[in-house]
Amino acid sequence: MTLSTSTVYATQALNTSQQLFLLVQPYATYDTNIAAMAQALSQHFTTASVVIINLFQVSPHIESEHKCLSQEYLTEAHISNYVATTLTDLMDTVKYWQEKTAITPIATALLGFSYSGATCLEAAKQLPLIAGRVITHSSPSVTITIPSTVERIYAKETTIHLIHGKKDLIVPHQHSINTANWLNDLNMDFTADILPDTSHAFNEQSISIILQRLSSYIPKRLWNEAMWAAANT
Repeated sequence: MTLSTSTVYATQALNTSQQLFLLVQPYATYDTNIAAMAQALSQHFTTASVVIINLFQVSPHIESEHKCLSQEYLTEAHISNYVATTLTDLMDTVKYWQEKTAITPIATALLGFSYSGATCLEAAKQLPLIAGRVITHSSPSVTITIPSTVERIYAKETTIHLIHGKKDLIVPHQHSINTANWLNDLNMDFTADILPDTSHAFNEQSISIILQRLSSYIPKRLWNEAMWAAANT
């Protein structure tokens, strides 16, 4: 088993937590303000464990953690390579924290920033179920990481939230629009928010919308179950 380096940022006692939030970033030294996101989650969900994971790519083609921020590396080949080389690492790390906290996958949320968001979305398509919620912030399009002839469907238990800022100069927000169109074509359960004043980092606007989505969005499967129950009473 391979494990990414992790920081338990805020937590209840690990064996009494009711939810698990794993915040995944592809670099540690770039100022993404991810600590503010972790703090907001811990204050809003007081019975949850919050963990920051550093999902670094081990590749001879990348000289430093900052390389994945360069526009010259924002290509289909580079994004696909990042996902392929970090997928197993992420899944092992998620399973480790689920076992450590005794939290089920359905009560687990993955929040992937930038390139790691694409890996989180790919992990959510693996079996068995790994997370009930997947949130991406400033992430590349997943449509270019998956061969068109192999389109695995996300589990009905997984809800996806896409967040992207119009002021993102590293990963243009069109990437999340492309992902949203792809998810819509597959009839997935998702939301997509393009924020006018957000760049390639967490800010007050994106933190607020993430908390809102996690707190008030009713997953499609629960809504359908409620409608079915109402129609049959």
